[in-house]
Amino acid sequence: MRPRIGISCRLQDTGQFTQPIMGVTRSYIDSIIQAGGNPVLIPLTEDTELLRESYDAIDALLIPGGEDVHPRFYNEEPHPKLGKTCEIRDITEIQLIKWAYDDNKPVLGICRGIQVINVALGGTLVQDIGDQAPSEIQHRTPDSKAMWDSGAHEIEIAKDSKLATVIGKARLTVNSLHHQAVKSLAPKLSKTAEADDGTVEAVEAKGRSFFIALQCHPEMLWQRSSDADWITLFKAFVAAARLTN
Repeated sequence: MRPRIGISCRLQDTGQFTQPIMGVTRSYIDSIIQAGGNPVLIPLTEDTELLRESYDAIDALLIPGGEDVHPRFYNEEPHPKLGKTCEIRDITEIQLIKWAYDDNKPVLGICRGIQVINVALGGTLVQDIGDQAPSEIQHRTPDSKAMWDSGAHEIEIAKDSKLATVIGKARLTVNSLHHQAVKSLAPKLSKTAEADDGTVEAVEAKGRSFFIALQCHPEMLWQRSSDADWITLFKAFVAAARLTN
């Protein structure tokens, strides 16, 4: 039986004539299937009992990209350039992350995923890099659609990290589509990769079997021959989930 990989949903408004859609981008599903897992979508809900049932039914948790995390969850006022937020998603994912951390259940966070994981475990965020941490590196390019599957800048991966072990490289070119970033790192996390301007690009949880979060979007990179190494991250994630199956 394939390990069940829970993927938290996002709420997407598709226009005035339809109800919002709750789901995930196909690339996450494709990545988990390619890696040998069974993707299972987790709905957004404040019903803790229902959410716990969904959580108990999965072997690992993937937190995907999306909108900004509301700063009230790390005790800050909104910055003028704060983007769209979804508090029901924040509530859902923060609870899932806390459970997974306590249970040592495998976790993979992507883009927003690294941000909400940092918040869930006690860290804070740069609400807008351009205003609060200006850099020569463009972390979110004007033509973001063109940047999903192409390189934006390089990152340096800590040699003693699980990420380096899985990917097998210490320096990589990544895509970049974010305007928020880790500010104060949660005490339970370690920084395991950074951009040349010091922006945190990956973290791992101390003492956990597989608990990795990245700022880039590897789910969009692995299908390119030049970035095929990224599928090994998803395979390692699914392999860790199989051990809990």
